[in-house]
Amino acid sequence: AHKSAPQTIRRLTWSGDVKNCWADHHFVHFVRKLGNNDVISDAQDVSIMGAPGGLQSTLSGVNRIVQVLIIGQSVSLGAVQLPADLISTTPEDPTRLVMFGGGTRPMDAVLHELAPAYELDYSPTVGTNEDQLYLPGETMDKLVGLKERFIGTVWGETPAAGLGRQLLARLPSTTGILISGHGVGGTPRATYQRGTRMYDNMMRAVARGKAYATMLGFTHRVLAVYAVNGEESQLGTSVATWRDGDVTFQANLDDDIKAITGQPEEVPLVLSQIASWTTQGAATSNIAQGQFEAARLDNTKIMLAGPRYSETHTAADGIHLPADSSKVIGERAGRLIAAFELGTTPEIDMYCTSAVATGTTLVTTWSRDVVLRPDLITGLSAATLGCRVTVTSGSTPTLSNPVVFDDTITWDLSVAVNAGTQNPKFCCADFGTIGDQPGPTAGPRSTITGDSSDEGYDTRDLVYHADTHTIAITN
Repeated sequence: AHKSAPQTIRRLTWSGDVKNCWADHHFVHFVRKLGNNDVISDAQDVSIMGAPGGLQSTLSGVNRIVQVLIIGQSVSLGAVQLPADLISTTPEDPTRLVMFGGGTRPMDAVLHELAPAYELDYSPTVGTNEDQLYLPGETMDKLVGLKERFIGTVWGETPAAGLGRQLLARLPSTTGILISGHGVGGTPRATYQRGTRMYDNMMRAVARGKAYATMLGFTHRVLAVYAVNGEESQLGTSVATWRDGDVTFQANLDDDIKAITGQPEEVPLVLSQIASWTTQGAATSNIAQGQFEAARLDNTKIMLAGPRYSETHTAADGIHLPADSSKVIGERAGRLIAAFELGTTPEIDMYCTSAVATGTTLVTTWSRDVVLRPDLITGLSAATLGCRVTVTSGSTPTLSNPVVFDDTITWDLSVAVNAGTQNPKFCCADFGTIGDQPGPTAGPRSTITGDSSDEGYDTRDLVYHADTHTIAITN
């Protein structure tokens, strides 16, 4: 049996291709040989004789658990932060907002606390190639009030506390909320697709959430998977590849999570739009456009929770986010997920729905009423607002004299464009100088927003910043 999870059991035996077996916290796990690899699984149809009674949980006054999983790379994990910057050090409401016992990053316990106790032969070694590590039951042994912690040398505030803060404020008081992050730094998107260890770890977290809800007599539903990713794949990815990959990822998540939970409701993939491509050697981003196009296919399956250019990025690399920015992007996702759960019209991100050129006049129509916020996004020309027009032939027009009226902006063009011969595009927040630090004062960005009275952490305005996107201009 696994020595780090002592239990009182009458008998635990195994045979066949099973190499090892252990019990922990109401579950049985086993290791079996599959080719040259050890595969670790939960036994779902085994009852543990004499297992400890009762689940440790801080939930109170609720009758259901809703679950959100976070996946991605190091930005999803609160990387490259300072201990003093940690914000969410105490649970906001432990009776409603919880995490697994291992923390908002359950794998922390494997890498920093439980590793010496393991007898299993992990390959590769614990501490390297974390995307290959199995998420054991000890990291999901209880439900405790969600808070962030600093661990290791760089790992701080994740988006989880911010996301949970908005769900707390918007969902009924009888709703318990379970959030866990399963990303691994430096991993491309392929590393957490169906059939990978990281994907399986997410499914294990779903199974645990479902099982614990059943133990407590609650209903259970997975609300969404929140992806904070793209940095590792910035160069060499086409728009279509990223768009179609997100579509496939969401479809697989939806199928596999429903198979575990039995829920009929859709499991949307919520995206945080990348903004850091100028510090990674590119002037424009195929990933940002791919994320935008994926969300346009069906806004109930894939949703954009706003671009990250609104947030300060870590000066050290221009990729990661400090603690306050990490919390705010989580809040934007939480607002979106709550609207979807409540059955209201899903929150619509801010983008140009049409761009029509007549002579030297361009009328752009937007998904929400337009409010310009040069107080939030600074240093941009009042003539362009962070937007531009591109053509594949002839003279490239410049934008000037924007006039806002409700959900439209009307611009003057320096020269007329022909949609039939020049392939003109209207582009927003899509272009920057290579090497620029992304954020509200430099890099690709726009002052165009769909305003909102919503308020986030530290009285931050949760406005709807215009997505990074490009659409065709028609005549």
